[in-house]
Amino acid sequence: MASRLLQQIIRDGALSPKRVAKFVDMDLEQIKSLAPVTTPVVSAIAALGGVYLGNRLTIRREEKKEQRDRERSATFLAVQALAHLERFIAGCLSVAYDDGTEYGRPSNGDYHQATVDPPSFEPDSLDVDWKSLPTELMYRILEIPYLLEQIQNRLSDERFDDPPDYHEYFLTRRMRYAELGLEVHATAEMLRGHARLPQRRTADEIAYQVDALDSIREGRAADLKRFESRLAQQQLKDAADWAAFIESSQTK
Repeated sequence: MASRLLQQIIRDGALSPKRVAKFVDMDLEQIKSLAPVTTPVVSAIAALGGVYLGNRLTIRREEKKEQRDRERSATFLAVQALAHLERFIAGCLSVAYDDGTEYGRPSNGDYHQATVDPPSFEPDSLDVDWKSLPTELMYRILEIPYLLEQIQNRLSDERFDDPPDYHEYFLTRRMRYAELGLEVHATAEMLRGHARLPQRRTADEIAYQVDALDSIREGRAADLKRFESRLAQQQLKDAADWAAFIESSQTK
């Protein structure tokens, strides 16, 4: 009975023959004679360990391959998207400079008219996997068409219908596109940093573009504020004049 119990303990690997000999009244050689029964168990464990290790190595290889594929996909996306974003930023700057004149004169005879078409950006036209980007960066890029739509909706307001110079319209248009150009520039730099791509333009070229956009944004915002203040004062004066006219008409 004791022999079968010891055999089971050694087979399960709970104790070595030498340790068992310390606690029972058996010769070490007798204990060792029970050990060979553990050989099949050890072999099975070794075989299972080999299978497990092989699976882990395969999984690691697949994970590394997927990581390399994601990095290549992100780099390809960045190269394509950056080319479009940089053209878009340049387009925003062109619109920000457009005041409806040509050579200092109204572009359409006596009327001011836009001389530059607004830029466009269609992310769906690019054959790339946007999901390979971090969520915030993907959102910033895919949001650009919506931001463009907001500007167009803003400029379609009938209150901008003030010929012949359409002053408020052009102030707002120039300011909004300057703001958008600055925002897309920041997004492009985030994308470039994420993909670890070098800057193709010089620091002076970048600084010129950013400074120009920022200067136009601030200048047109100040102009628009002054314009709206004068417009509000004029509206109050017109309202007061109209009230005085009505009052004088009633007293006659």
